[in-house]
Amino acid sequence: MTIRLRLIGLVVITNLFLILLLVYINIQSVNIAAISKEQILLGNMQQALNAENSGLMNYMISSFNKSIEEYKLLTANTQEAFDNGRRDIVVLPGMDKTIADALESVYRLNTLMVDRRVAHTKSAERFWEVASETYPYINNAPLARILIDDSYRRLATDNLLDAAGDFVSAQAILCSTLVTNLSILDEQISVIDAEIEKITRRQTLVMDVSIIGVIILSFTLSLLIIRVIFRKINNIKDVIAVLATGNLTRRADESGKDELSLLGGNLNGFIINLVKTLASIQSGSQANTEARNHLLRTVENSSSSVIQGEKNVESILELTVKLDGSVTKSAEAADLIVTRVESFSEMIQSQSSMVEESTAATTQIMASLSSMSKSVSGNKDAALRLESVARDGSGVIEETGDTIRRVSSHVNNIQEMADVIK
Repeated sequence: MTIRLRLIGLVVITNLFLILLLVYINIQSVNIAAISKEQILLGNMQQALNAENSGLMNYMISSFNKSIEEYKLLTANTQEAFDNGRRDIVVLPGMDKTIADALESVYRLNTLMVDRRVAHTKSAERFWEVASETYPYINNAPLARILIDDSYRRLATDNLLDAAGDFVSAQAILCSTLVTNLSILDEQISVIDAEIEKITRRQTLVMDVSIIGVIILSFTLSLLIIRVIFRKINNIKDVIAVLATGNLTRRADESGKDELSLLGGNLNGFIINLVKTLASIQSGSQANTEARNHLLRTVENSSSSVIQGEKNVESILELTVKLDGSVTKSAEAADLIVTRVESFSEMIQSQSSMVEESTAATTQIMASLSSMSKSVSGNKDAALRLESVARDGSGVIEETGDTIRRVSSHVNNIQEMADVIK
């Protein structure tokens, strides 16, 4: 659930709260009207019961006063009759009329009680109909039962005529009936008063509890939504605070599908990428450190090489200076060599001419030996040996000539090198 949906839900809950409050006020207005009807009906019933109570009291007082007066008159007449010696009177004078009046009073009281009970029953039924309109807010079944159930009154009034056999019993039943009805009326009046107070208290209690319940429910739902939002906000704030201290091990809560969860996931991705970046930076820093150390070593080596190079340059300069002197000496030596080579060449040439002369001499010796061989046939073997020796000497002389020629060639090469050095 996204934050937008949660905020929309919060607005919807607030609107529902207002709508429920308006509906409740409307319902309570209807209930108040119905309860007002109940209160009016109960007030009328209470007034009727009070009037009945007052009527019964007045009737009882007037009936008792009249009965007392008649009883006093009857007692006086009876006493007068006894005084006059009329001992044979079975029924005292005026007794029938007095008993008839008492029974008539009891009959009228019985009729009045029956009529009032019917009226109370109709009032209770009407009250029950009105009270059922506000159910279950108001439950007046106990009051309706008390108003309908008049068993005490029935027992006190249904058999009055059968129970009243004489004046004294009629007066006693009348007194008992009046007392019983008065107690029932008092009980009903107290019940009505208690019921009116209960209706008022229930009305106030239901309204207060409903309003408080709706307020608590709305506040609880709003608090839960706000708590969820602020919990994720505080989690992200704590993660950022920990991240600011340099601790990259903390992760944000990314459970859920709202914007804050997506923000937490992006923050975690940022932390992961930051860790990778720092690791790359660290490895690069190590590589740079190694390269720096290597560069320092290279610079040191280069520095030593430069120093050595400077020394070499200095030595080269010294050698150059020396070489200048050496070149001069070499030039002089080369001139000397050239001079000596020329003299050696002349010597070789002279040696070559001498070899050629020796060759010619050898040829002449061979010719002489040949002639001597022809002339000295007896000494043939010695001549042959001498001929072979001469031939061997000729080969040696030829090899010597070749050697001299190679030496001459080498001398020419040396002379060319000397010319180049010059």
